[in-house]
Amino acid sequence: MKLKIIFQILIVGLIFIPFQSWSQYSEIHGKILDKQTLQSIPYCSVSLTNLSIGTCSNNSGEFIFHYPDSLKTCSLTVRCIGYKTMLTQLSTLPDNETANIYLEPESYEIPEIVIDPNPPTAIDIVKKVIKNLHKNYTRSPYYMEGFLRDKVFNLTDKRNTRLTEAAVEIVKKEFGSENSADKVKVTEIRNSYNYSKLGSLWKEKIAQTFWGYSTENPIYTILQYKDLTDARALSELVKSDLYGAFISGYTMFDNKPVVIIDLKEEFFKFLFQKMPSKNLYRQIRLYIDTESYAMLKTEYYLVEKPSKELQSEGYKLYFKQDTIATFAVKQYERMEGKYYLKYAGYTGRIHDQPDVNETGKTLYFNETELLINKLIINKKEFDRIKHRDLLEKEVPLWDMKYVYDPSFWKNYNILIDKPLDSKVQKDLEKEIPLDNQFIDAGMKNSKNQK
Repeated sequence: MKLKIIFQILIVGLIFIPFQSWSQYSEIHGKILDKQTLQSIPYCSVSLTNLSIGTCSNNSGEFIFHYPDSLKTCSLTVRCIGYKTMLTQLSTLPDNETANIYLEPESYEIPEIVIDPNPPTAIDIVKKVIKNLHKNYTRSPYYMEGFLRDKVFNLTDKRNTRLTEAAVEIVKKEFGSENSADKVKVTEIRNSYNYSKLGSLWKEKIAQTFWGYSTENPIYTILQYKDLTDARALSELVKSDLYGAFISGYTMFDNKPVVIIDLKEEFFKFLFQKMPSKNLYRQIRLYIDTESYAMLKTEYYLVEKPSKELQSEGYKLYFKQDTIATFAVKQYERMEGKYYLKYAGYTGRIHDQPDVNETGKTLYFNETELLINKLIINKKEFDRIKHRDLLEKEVPLWDMKYVYDPSFWKNYNILIDKPLDSKVQKDLEKEIPLDNQFIDAGMKNSKNQK
């Protein structure tokens, strides 16, 4: 009888081994460095080879990557524009210490013999991008799991005032068209205390009416702002007589040449007259694969350069990064012949709360990042986001109702900031540690009936 019981226990144990192994996770701590200069490389793509699971290095080249133990035999692929792609076996990376991963720079070599007497211009290349948009970017819905980090900075007293981190699910309808059909669901969220000074709602509404601002939350802003996979948006830039286009350089990615094109706003219209753009202009930079004519990376800048006269008069610069008032970046990664969003960044103004004053006495800037750590292309393999779970565009994230679950974040791939920038941490932890704030903010907001 005892032998029978022991045998049954062994059988049950064997049955559950696969499920336990799948639920167990390993993690890699890594730092990506330039092999020649030993400088850290920010925002590299880190993923399991030929699988749609991955992460990105942060602005210090660091990353933590969690993966199921069942995938330990896989290899890790590290990619970055301007560097040779590197593959390494997961089993060769240390478990309990940070692994330094060195990427070798890959420079573009100009061909010795130029065969084409009439090489394509920047406009010609952008037109080819437009022509190939339908080939390079899917028109079918697809699913993404991502990590959002939104930090808010007060330009008046130079302090960080708010932090939001969220695990999100996104179903994208198609590329371009301002992504108006994007559907977002918040899976988990955690908020610091909000040290931003809140103004009266009616004043904010007046300001919104006057300035034309919206109250979209950061996740929709970062998804939709300056999405240049929109054929209409690119066509308007190409046809515009306000922009100049030029090839600013070449680099390499995955052993293929990449052309860098700048579209700069050289004029603006005032009273139906073209005026030179000197102190305020927009600039767009495109990193284009010269074989597929896909945009691997796009950057948008709104640059403001006040004159010396304005500076001498005490003109206040309403932005955090030198002369850049707004900055948006999107990086794409290829999977099964198409390009999908991998990383998005945004620095600028997001109106998701009423401020004390819109004239500059209190002005908040958001630094927002979105990392896509999982992608599902086949629509049969993911569930659509139901209406009851859909995050509405005008529902702010900073005061959402939630119950903080620290165990969820243990194995979730995030864009690490470990530790948080000391200035951010010092500003936010003037009362209690962030972990306690995550709990308290959730309890407080869960009691708010909105």
